[in-house]
Amino acid sequence: MDKQYKLTEELVLADIDDELVCMSIKSGAYHSFGPVGSEILSRIQTGKKPEEIIAELPREYDVAEEVCAREVGQFMEKLLALEIIEPA
Repeated sequence: MDKQYKLTEELVLADIDDELVCMSIKSGAYHSFGPVGSEILSRIQTGKKPEEIIAELPREYDVAEEVCAREVGQFMEKLLALEIIEPA
């Protein structure tokens, strides 16, 4: 996953209580993300590549880099499938 990604333009984002909520204008679907998912999406918004996110998160959360890589990869695949992110 050495590509760079960005949020799709058809999203409306809002921080509600400790969650990030996004709604797709295109599909009408909405999704909410907890603190870690919100942090990943925030880093995608700032232009970070998945490798950078995977390198940074273990320093901030108590998680092994291998576990982080697997879980971030799965999360990114889900975001792509839901059309929340797309290649930049």
